[in-house]
Parts: sequence; structure tokens; C-alpha cells
Amino acid sequence: MKLTYKYSSLIIGFAILALSACVSKKYERPAVKSDNLYRDVTTADTTTIADLPWKTLFADAELQSLIEQGLAENLDLKQAIERIKIAEATLAQSKGAMLPSLQGDLSVTDAKQSRAALNFPPGININLETQTYRAQLSTSWEADIWGKLSSAKR
Repeated sequence: MKLTYKYSSLIIGFAILALSACVSKKYERPAVKSDNLYRDVTTADTTTIADLPWKTLFADAELQSLIEQGLAENLDLKQAIERIKIAEATLAQSKGAMLPSLQGDLSVTDAKQSRAALNFPPGININLETQTYRAQLSTSWEADIWGKLSSAKR
């Protein structure tokens, strides 16, 4: 009974190890035929009002200054710009996951003991202040063996 339990747990362990090595396939977008999907094909007018700059459309100087002030103080526009910056930073961070990382730390600790806490007889003179300096440098790099990082980048 104990021997079969050992063998079955060993087989399950090897199966889990073998399945953990499975790499996900890279996604390929299927080709979609978009010809003849729409019956009426309209050609775009090349002289639309959307191509004109808004300053040429509104000639009044006071109206232009109010529009500029509204664009400068538009909170929705500022939030959208911040979301774009966050997305760009997240993209740069995910691209940087493939590179090695380097971390450093410097610290100084200053400690002072109380004379009463040490219970030394009077007359013994010891240095009660200690300073500890520490410099630490660590590196790490995750090898993309199973395709985890390249799959996350997609």
C-alpha cells in the first residue's frame, strides 16, 4: 500500500512537472474577408469640415481664447492624458521584464546603549555608541524558459 502510494505520488509529480513546461502558442489573428460586407459603399468627401483647424473655423478672438481656456482646464482630457502615460509606463515596464534588474541599498544605523542596561560595575568605561554601515547590491534575471514573460508581453 505504501509503495503504490509512493509510486502514484511520484507519477503525479512528474506529470505536473511535465505539464508545467507547456508553452502557450503565440496568438495569430484569423484572416477575415471584409470584401462585400457592405452593400452601399460611399466614398469619403475630401472637403469635410473635420479637416479644418478650429481656429480657422471660429474667427472671433474672444471665442478662440475661451476655447483654448476650456481645452487647457478640461479635466476629462487631463485624465485621458494621464491614463495614456500610465499605459506607456506599464508597456515599458513589461518590456523591461526581459532584462536583468539591479538593486542597491545603502544604510547607516546609529545605536546607543544605556549604562544601566549592561550591568557593568562602576569604573569600567565602554563605548556605548555604535554605528553600523551597510552597502548591499543585488541582481536578478529571470530566464524566459517556459515563455512566461513573452506570453505576458502580448
